[in-house]
Amino acid sequence: METTIGYDDEEIEEANSVIRLAEKLIVSISVFFPTQAQRSPNGEVTFLHHDDMNWHNTLVDADDQGVLIAILDWNVFRLYPCGQYPLFLRG
Repeated sequence: METTIGYDDEEIEEANSVIRLAEKLIVSISVFFPTQAQRSPNGEVTFLHHDDMNWHNTLVDADDQGVLIAILDWNVFRLYPCGQYPLFLRG
């Protein structure tokens, strides 16, 4: 592995480790958040609920009329199934 100027081997390996983890998570996204076409025939829907939603936990774009950019502080959240538990929780 060649060393990039300004970064040591340990920093480069840590960055590569984060990239590998992100690649694994990208593959898993469809399991946790299926598209409409991937949902089961019974119309399974799951709602993600933030337990501390307030203006302190939101980021908005001031240049674009307050468009929501991000929701912060996800240390407490709930998944609410509509009708039954989501597929990934049923095993």
